[in-house]
This record gives sequence, structure tokens and C-alpha cells, in this order.
Amino acid sequence: TQQQSTMILNYVENAENTLAAYGSANEIQELLIGLRDNAENVNELKAAAQKYTSSFSKTVNGLEGIYVSDWNTTVQAHTNPESVGITTRKEEGPLNQLRDALIQAGDGVYNTGIIISPASGKQIVSMYKAVKDDDGKRFTIRMPIPAERESDNYILLRLYHDFLLTLH
Repeated sequence: TQQQSTMILNYVENAENTLAAYGSANEIQELLIGLRDNAENVNELKAAAQKYTSSFSKTVNGLEGIYVSDWNTTVQAHTNPESVGITTRKEEGPLNQLRDALIQAGDGVYNTGIIISPASGKQIVSMYKAVKDDDGKRFTIRMPIPAERESDNYILLRLYHDFLLTLH
């Protein structure tokens, strides 16, 4: 129905705005600049970004998680601190497919559709958004959100954004 379509579109827009807000936070931006510049204090920047990520995630209802990774998909800060340091796309083929899709999306969002979350085993909508620094270097932001609520039968979306900021 039109009402359901509007609800889904509003949910996606809200999730995109949430991811953008996360990616624009000072702690996240400073980490990205520090990574780009090989800053001596990068561990302090990672700790600050991790603290912010943990705090930010508590303010978002229905959030499975959110993280920021470099362009090679190595997680730098995540709602689950045990995920920091993992590389989500280790094989060249899937990594290049993701990068190509993010480049094609430009300043927009790459929506992979509904997938099964590797973390929870539940359906989510996966979206990514590429974020670039002033020099055009890309990072990824990922935000997955449950695709459906247990108590309701309508679809909710999970977003992944390129910076890599990931919200799930």
C-alpha cells in the first residue's frame, strides 16, 4: 500500500540521516584524518572514535550496530569492540564489487537489499555510503538495521554507508 511504501521510505531516509550524523561527528572525522595522515596519535583517535561509537549507538532505536572502516574494509570502530580490526571484504572480487557500487552511488547510498545479518542471523537491509575526505580518499560507513520487527510484520531497513560507516 501507499502507506507502507511511505513508511519504508521515511525509515530509509531517517537511517541515512543517522548514518550521516555518525560519519560527521568530530571523533569519526578526526580518526579518518589521522588514518590518512598516519598520525602518531592514531591509537588515541581510535579510542575516541570507539567511545563515541558506543555512546552514539545507544541513542538509535532498533540498531544492530554501526561501524567505520577504511576503504579496504578494515573496521576501525564498531558497536561491538571485538569487531575492531577485522576486514569484512578479504577477497579482491567482493571488495572491488563493493568499491565499484559505492563509486557508482556517488554521494548517495548503495543499497544491497535484504540480506541475512552475519551478526544476528536476522533479515536486514544493507546500505553503504562512501564518504571522502578533502583529498577524495574514501572511507566506508556501514549501518545495518533489522529488516523486520519481531512484534510487527512490516519491513525496517538496515543501512551500510560508505566511509565505511556501518550502522546495523
